[in-house]
Amino acid sequence: MRLPLILFLLAAVIPVFFGKIRSAPFWLSLQAFALAWNGAAHQEGWTVHGVVALVEVIAVRAVIVPLLLRRAIRLRGEPNSGTCAGCSRRHGGDRAAAAVH
Repeated sequence: MRLPLILFLLAAVIPVFFGKIRSAPFWLSLQAFALAWNGAAHQEGWTVHGVVALVEVIAVRAVIVPLLLRRAIRLRGEPNSGTCAGCSRRHGGDRAAAAVH
């Protein structure tokens, strides 16, 4: 079961070098799904504890946290998130265009 671990490692390393801030929620979701896959693959028998842990990883780490992070990025108006802080105009990360208004 090395594939889930390789996927987790790639999802952790690739954004550091090639990712933008707005892509962080996607990479977090991918990490959570790889973590859940690895946990399910190493499950000897399906117990209540195992199922609850798997549901927690998928629900919280793959769905809720990336949604909250996406919302925080949008509200903060990070430079490469596509929208300017404090307005609804799209500047595409161009700080000079954002500074004009």
